Amino acid sequence: MSRTDNENTPAALPITSEEIGFKPDEMTACAACGRANPPNRLNCFYCAVTFDAETVDRSRVKLAQTRLESWERGLNMVAVSATGEISDDAAADVARNIGGEWDLIRAAVDGNLPLPLVRIESEAEAEIIAANLLRIGILTTMVPDTAFAADNLPIRCRSIDLCETTITLTPFNAGPPAQLNLEEIRLIVSGTLCESKVEATENRKSRKSTVEIESESTAEYFVIDIYHSDDHFGYRLSTKGFDFSCLGNDMGYVAAANMQELLERIVKSAPEAKFVSNYNYLRRMLGSVWEVDERNDSLGIKRSGFGKTTIANVRTSSNLSQFTKYSRLHRQLL
Repeated sequence: MSRTDNENTPAALPITSEEIGFKPDEMTACAACGRANPPNRLNCFYCAVTFDAETVDRSRVKLAQTRLESWERGLNMVAVSATGEISDDAAADVARNIGGEWDLIRAAVDGNLPLPLVRIESEAEAEIIAANLLRIGILTTMVPDTAFAADNLPIRCRSIDLCETTITLTPFNAGPPAQLNLEEIRLIVSGTLCESKVEATENRKSRKSTVEIESESTAEYFVIDIYHSDDHFGYRLSTKGFDFSCLGNDMGYVAAANMQELLERIVKSAPEAKFVSNYNYLRRMLGSVWEVDERNDSLGIKRSGFGKTTIANVRTSSNLSQFTKYSRLHRQLL
């Protein structure tokens, strides 16, 4: 057999063209047991001793992420700037390390900023994530859930009066109208709220059960959040129950079109305000960080025949909290 044939045998061919793992000089020696560990570990693989911060390359540490429940108080790592070109491979590598989604990192690189990339539990995790993202040119900041106050919704308004220098917002139920100077409006955020309801009936007989969907409905509302100076909660305009008489002869028959016309007028009247309109584009991606709210409500149990029982329930899904967090995020970072 010739030398060339020898080199082409399966045993002689490389398994992969890329190096696997780390080189010997890249390994970290454990001060407790003396064994070598990869530089991307926070503790020793053999004796579990935690390494000093100086001996760990935080920009390459891979976190074992556990998804926080919506009711838990977490910390949000938010991308605020991105510099240079970032390859898809580099973005995917960092996404694996931080337990995030590649498409969110790509969206941040493409300029959809600020943008939450991952929601975590501790500041120690935040430091590791910040180092990983900085390695590929993404600068982050940490925003706690409490800063969004998502349970305290913006004041919902039923009408507005837009004048040359002021805007008057009339709340539905809470307090007198608020008159704001247009030059003091700092932020305008638009988006769509979606709420879906599915009513299902579970029929049980003996040990068998079948589920039937009785009804399904979806409602969408175009909304506008308005924030002025020193205001962190804002005012909200919605197509649901809004009085569009302020549009005069331009008022049409379709609420969504009326709201779009109103939005253009507000943005034109407050040129100094920041205008954010990319929520609908980012909505599905944001679900990996801020899940939509889902709730199951039981409608009770009733008998529907001999040996048969029926259980009815309604499952509701809404992105109300998600949109409020996105809106407040922009207000926090002004």
